[in-house]
Amino acid sequence: MPPAELFKTGEYAGKFSQYDEQVRGPQDASHATRFQDHVDVPRPAFLALCARSQGIPTHEADGAEVSKSRRKKLVAEHAAQVQLHQEYQAAVGSGELLP
Repeated sequence: MPPAELFKTGEYAGKFSQYDEQVRGPQDASHATRFQDHVDVPRPAFLALCARSQGIPTHEADGAEVSKSRRKKLVAEHAAQVQLHQEYQAAVGSGELLP
């Protein structure tokens, strides 16, 4: 599943009302390094998170803002899905899997 859809379908369907559709990521490598020190995500996945639209929840279904600790867990789960999706795309691209 594309990472941007992770929190909009399946077990998460209906649990969130707003999403951070565009992450404003670091503008240069030094800022990326400083910012990543505060996030427990592998560097390739972190840079992928900063590069495109994410769909990471910002608000619960009842309108309450997602807590910082929960958001950190959601970001980590999203990063894992980014990694899985990249591996899937590579396998499809190399002919190992059918789309």
